[in-house]
Amino acid sequence: MQGDPSTMLRQLLESVAPLSTMSIRSIQEAARIRSMEKDALLCEEGKKDANEYFLLEGIAYRFNRSEDGKPITTGFWHAPEVMIPHFARTEKGASIFSV
Repeated sequence: MQGDPSTMLRQLLESVAPLSTMSIRSIQEAARIRSMEKDALLCEEGKKDANEYFLLEGIAYRFNRSEDGKPITTGFWHAPEVMIPHFARTEKGASIFSV
């Protein structure tokens, strides 16, 4: 990661909405920051996923699988980005996309 992940997360949060120092600290403390390898899945279509995601570096894409299993890209995220919230990308708790 190019910068300090905690600082990058704070800057992303502050760019979205004015949050108190306490709120930002609470999110930072609850966050699990990790690097992903190219083509690794963050969440998978049809699987349970109750997490929220913040993309601090890089690019991520969301996709669905066709009937024959091929990925169909439905969108991209470019860092820094708050990825679509959990409630908007799940149906009955299961992800409607793979990311």
